[in-house]
Amino acid sequence: MSRTEFSFELLTQDGKARLGQISTPRGIIDTPAFMPVGTQGTVKGIFTEDILKTNTQIILGNTYHLLLRPGIEILNKFSGLHDFMNWKKPILTDSGGYQIMSLSKLNKIDAKIGAIFRSHLDGKKIILSPEKSIQVQKSINSDIVMVLDECPKLTNDKKILPSVLELVESTFSNEARRVLLPLIDPDSNTNLFSQKFIEGIELDEENFLINWIQSSHQWKIVISLEYLLKEEKVSILKNIKWKKIYNFDYTFFNSNQINYLKRNFTYKEIAINRKNNMYSILEKTLILKSVELFQEIPGEVLSNIAQISKELNLEAGQSIFMEGDHGDSLYIIIDGGVSIIKEKKEIALLGHGNCIGEMALLDQEPRSADAICIKDSILLEIDQLGFYELMASNDVIMKQIIRILTKRLRETNKKLTVGLK
Repeated sequence: MSRTEFSFELLTQDGKARLGQISTPRGIIDTPAFMPVGTQGTVKGIFTEDILKTNTQIILGNTYHLLLRPGIEILNKFSGLHDFMNWKKPILTDSGGYQIMSLSKLNKIDAKIGAIFRSHLDGKKIILSPEKSIQVQKSINSDIVMVLDECPKLTNDKKILPSVLELVESTFSNEARRVLLPLIDPDSNTNLFSQKFIEGIELDEENFLINWIQSSHQWKIVISLEYLLKEEKVSILKNIKWKKIYNFDYTFFNSNQINYLKRNFTYKEIAINRKNNMYSILEKTLILKSVELFQEIPGEVLSNIAQISKELNLEAGQSIFMEGDHGDSLYIIIDGGVSIIKEKKEIALLGHGNCIGEMALLDQEPRSADAICIKDSILLEIDQLGFYELMASNDVIMKQIIRILTKRLRETNKKLTVGLK
């Protein structure tokens, strides 16, 4: 389906209320729209002809249940669900992600395979992966397809949603992410709040974001603050009561963002001390994901790398290594700053997210310069032996290193070429 065949147009807007129109090859859908649920290819208790009389423009089908029955073979014989149920208008299908949660007693999750189910009908083994979900929806011939999503159960674990975001990052390519809309469910348990405080109140953008930033959930703070910085919402940043922020962590922001926040908003108000708090495997994984060397490596592999990394807390003036030292480790700066010195001259000043000594993961040559902390710093250390063991079983790591080294060689060659002119 081409982009000209499928499009969305915003017709009018009044505050947060929007009236739009989705155009598909099978018809127009006015939004907002009500979708009758036809889980297994039929809307229970009503004939298709009667649904049409209600002026319904789109119905919903369920990928998991349609995979069980009538099944892909029958759907393919009918060229999809439309002819099977005699419905000529658009169909939206969900991904099966909800069933991974609701039928959790009947399935287990394998990061490399997907969700492994035992059918609630006959106990037959069924595998539902992101690829399988799309394949089934292609057999259904859906007009609007949902990618396999994650429906985390209500939990007090504040690290669940960062894991969900990491799953999206590691499952889909950069190109795919440009055409996908991840759906992040906000607070779903309204019973946590007294009804008298929320009844009749609709939070505007500013209050909603401030509410998230001043919550106790680290993922809410990070997502909201990242948005405010990216969109330059200075007026909202000024209205945040920074002293109320719980356990604020700069780890997930680049040096420019950190300096901007410190200079304009958090000065003398928030302590930035992580020395007494060891980073979790999840936090280390997300930190590694922000480093160029590891950006294209799948999340489950990064998690293994995170497990072999060691957290170092160094004081200002302390050396990481000296020129001539044996090199067998890579260092990643989480917080602080490091000066690279050659022949008593500073040749580089590195901060959050930078790597030091990555070449030591490939050879055991002596260090070519000194690395000295210019302020109290936190680093992750990855030693060569553990990294080699991971590379032996994950060729994607080696491919990424080769890609980075090739890029650097091209940049060096370009500089040399320019210098010769």
